[in-house]
Amino acid sequence: MSKRLIIFILIVVALVAALVLTNFGKNLPFSKWMEPVYTAEIPETRPQRLDQRLLERFEGEKMADILAVLAAEKMGTSATAGQTAAPDPDPLAQSLPDSPFPFDAESEPLNREWLTEFITSMKKNEGAKPTGEEIWRFNLALSALQISPDQLPASLRLNSTITPESDTMPVRLISRENAFTPPFTVGNFDGGEDVEVLDRGGIRISKISGSNDITEIEGHGIIFAGSQLYPADFDTDGDLDLFLIRPEGFPNSLLRNDGDGHFEDVTIELGLLSFNDTTAAAWIDYDGDGLLDLLVGSENHPLQLFHQTIGGSFQPIAWDLKLWIHRGVREIEVTDFSGDGTPDIFLGLNDQPDRLLLTKKGPSWKDWRFEDIMAPQQLSDSPDQSLTPFDFNHDGAPDLISREPTGNGANFRVLQNTGTASFEDVTAKLGFSEVENVTAIAIIDVDQDGFDDLFLGTPALSMNRLFWNRAGVDFREMSITTRAGFLDRPSKALVMDVNRNGINDLFYEEGGRVRWLEPSGSTSSWLQILLTKSMPGCRIVLTVRDNDWVLNSLSYELGNEASLSLGVGEAEVIEKLELFAPDRETVLFELEEIAPNQSVLLNPPSSPKPRATAPLQTAAKE
Repeated sequence: MSKRLIIFILIVVALVAALVLTNFGKNLPFSKWMEPVYTAEIPETRPQRLDQRLLERFEGEKMADILAVLAAEKMGTSATAGQTAAPDPDPLAQSLPDSPFPFDAESEPLNREWLTEFITSMKKNEGAKPTGEEIWRFNLALSALQISPDQLPASLRLNSTITPESDTMPVRLISRENAFTPPFTVGNFDGGEDVEVLDRGGIRISKISGSNDITEIEGHGIIFAGSQLYPADFDTDGDLDLFLIRPEGFPNSLLRNDGDGHFEDVTIELGLLSFNDTTAAAWIDYDGDGLLDLLVGSENHPLQLFHQTIGGSFQPIAWDLKLWIHRGVREIEVTDFSGDGTPDIFLGLNDQPDRLLLTKKGPSWKDWRFEDIMAPQQLSDSPDQSLTPFDFNHDGAPDLISREPTGNGANFRVLQNTGTASFEDVTAKLGFSEVENVTAIAIIDVDQDGFDDLFLGTPALSMNRLFWNRAGVDFREMSITTRAGFLDRPSKALVMDVNRNGINDLFYEEGGRVRWLEPSGSTSSWLQILLTKSMPGCRIVLTVRDNDWVLNSLSYELGNEASLSLGVGEAEVIEKLELFAPDRETVLFELEEIAPNQSVLLNPPSSPKPRATAPLQTAAKE
């Protein structure tokens, strides 16, 4: 046999092998070890799961055993492999008072000796030209030691002055001591009168009483921590359940609440077992059948939408609905931007354009579709922006806060919804200027006037900021007046009335702890609304009359909460409370002539009959 013939035969064999693998490989016995590779183009056939091997490996196992095995294997690998060393703590941040800025006379430094040495060393180098950051740090240290900057040479003084704020704003934010550590969430998990905090990733639960006493509760049944917690009453039995996500391929958990604050892991039996590197999730009733569905995004796996069936199990249907995001989900927000009664979806994505998806109704569960309006609305082409729903004027059309990373920080914008998911930039019109480097956002009505104010977290050693919403017309900064200007770095914020006094509290994660701020001093009225079950997508409209007989209408879209506390300003009476279905036309519940400063119980009617989900043809095990 000639050398040329041998080469020809080898080429033919290689071509045949390539043809077999590309066109018929899925039928070969060894193909189950080959992970599929997905692109931004939606697959023509139902995609095989990337975690198929792990699903087969742990088939028939209990969740606790699966987690234990994976944890042991993780401990057996190199503890430093692939990890980045944590940055050294900033000694200045660790030495300043744990108080809002400007520091008052009662603010005690955490390390007075270090601050003194720091100031002394800076004075020795007066000849050197300091940077703006060095001057700022130096003046923070001076303020902590109650040393007037007037004693300094001009080169070390700040060139800016603090903008005067209103001295008539009565609200002050009081920092409440606590030992909570993130990740955390807040809710009424045991059906009692008090509210509970789930922290340490869910493995600890504590009850907060009306007097702010904190009592740890034993035996709630969660033993493996998560990286983010998503409470919701998915089974509509009147108590909060919990979806808990975990990083690095550890499976997520759906935890059913038995009504007494004890959780049972039902992940496997309800069809949600996965081994994805999950980054974000959101509860959503995408088709309005009265049952919560679940959106789950991850870094290296396709976005999943799990539809809850009549029987309570979950089926993956993202591919069926042409909802295809092949990887890189970093953030999920859900609200009805278009006002058509269906929840819309914002997806923050890594290394690809973000999506703002309007839900398009269909005759059956599989005919619903999602239209991306991010580009047509010219919202942004930034790859790492964040969008937060914020109905600043309570007109029922959710507006947006946009944070877009730029070369100098994060560009902050407020985008007003014109009524049909069309947005206009009103940042300057509302009075925001020089707002950048926002690390976290909290929407909270600190003075209970009925209009939500805005708390903005900033990087460490920069003053956090609070903007007062003046009846939906514009905003005025009240960071110093309200004592909101802590110098820490909030990363995630949460708002809830934890002691059931009608006033919403502000919680945010900061490093390895949780800061709890409680507004005090407001004389405005409030109304606390208790729901017998969560009603996501429904809308509460309050018609209030003040002592000048001026009527005002305030609209609030509900999420998964079972209670909410609403400020009603100087209202003498709440003339009407209406609970609307997501279609914004059907009235589900109505009350009239309600006195403020009390709690009212809303018992909405039963949910609509769920749509049956046809059996899905799952991808064949290969």
